[in-house]
Amino acid sequence: MNASFSNYGAPKPVENRGRVLKMALVYTPIAIVSLAVSAVALYNIFIGNTGFLFMLSIFGLVGVLTAYQGWQYLKDLRAPPMDFQGEVIRKWHKGNLMFFFMPSYYIMVDSKVHTGSVNRVENHGAFVRMHSGFEGFVPRKELEADKVLKSAQDMVRPGEEVKYKVRGMTMEGVYKLSCRKAEERAIVGKIFTVNRIEYAMLLEQDEVRVTCFPHSATVERLERYDESEKGFIPATHGATF
Repeated sequence: MNASFSNYGAPKPVENRGRVLKMALVYTPIAIVSLAVSAVALYNIFIGNTGFLFMLSIFGLVGVLTAYQGWQYLKDLRAPPMDFQGEVIRKWHKGNLMFFFMPSYYIMVDSKVHTGSVNRVENHGAFVRMHSGFEGFVPRKELEADKVLKSAQDMVRPGEEVKYKVRGMTMEGVYKLSCRKAEERAIVGKIFTVNRIEYAMLLEQDEVRVTCFPHSATVERLERYDESEKGFIPATHGATF
């Protein structure tokens, strides 16, 4: 697709951070309770009650998983949203154990290859002006596919054009980029949870733009490229069910 997406990466007002807050309030208490029960089980095992091993394994696993997920949502409460643009390479759905087997719908999006220019080069990597006008950072190990040890200054020069894929965003709101994965045509994919209508409207190989929170990948806005409109429209546009 040769269309130019000039507004890629532009910051948009966050319309609903409530989903992130809701999920943080769901996972954090579960994590606290599970880890507390695990601590009790561990204490009992320590004093010789080996019958608590099963309890420790179950609640320990739940505690670690929910604590990790809750931490991602808590970080997103202060994180700026990011735009992730690319192609839908897979879609699937399944029952969700934590929410009483309600179906959950997922898409995997592979980041699009873009071209930007190098602003400046430091020992640990290069800062690239993205085609959207924003600046992203490419770590030294993500500059080239060549495995020969080089300094970042030996790989690129200020003003040089480079191809990159977006990998994510730092806590400070800086886009993380990879030139190596763009060169290797490697998949830089993110998995997003979508609603039933968005899932039904999207097809594999559709070009999409997802405004999401960088740590939990919670979707704020999901759009698909419409050839007739020559631009992005809401993913649910045209749905009749």
